[in-house]
Amino acid sequence: MARLRKPSTLAMHVTKHKHGTRGQQRHNERKEGQKHRNRNIDPTRTKDNVWLKPDDGKTFNERIQAILEENYTGKRKPRFDAVKMCEITVQIGGDLAEHGTEEEQVEALKEAFEELKEQYGGKNIVSGVIHVDEATPHLD
Repeated sequence: MARLRKPSTLAMHVTKHKHGTRGQQRHNERKEGQKHRNRNIDPTRTKDNVWLKPDDGKTFNERIQAILEENYTGKRKPRFDAVKMCEITVQIGGDLAEHGTEEEQVEALKEAFEELKEQYGGKNIVSGVIHVDEATPHLD
């Protein structure tokens, strides 16, 4: 992993979900021209977002189901209320957030994504987009 400027941080926020929702997907994989209630999104910059996992045209639920079908080895069907997805948001803090260029910030987030792929397995990642159309670039 690249050296962060001192003192810089990468913070990870994890949220557990029982299924993927249309709203999550709409926010994370936003398209040009799409309307949002989030006022922090600059629609003129949406085209600049960096897709780390290409859009395959499937919903989050379809992707989760495919991962479960391929990898689940339990003898019983998963519980209806089982956690099936964890959403991880990676944010930049410190000197890199305040004084780093957008390219440096995006590069740090790309490296964080590679670490997540290594930790959790690339085939288990449902989506990966670096949002540069908000105040501070972050990975969803």
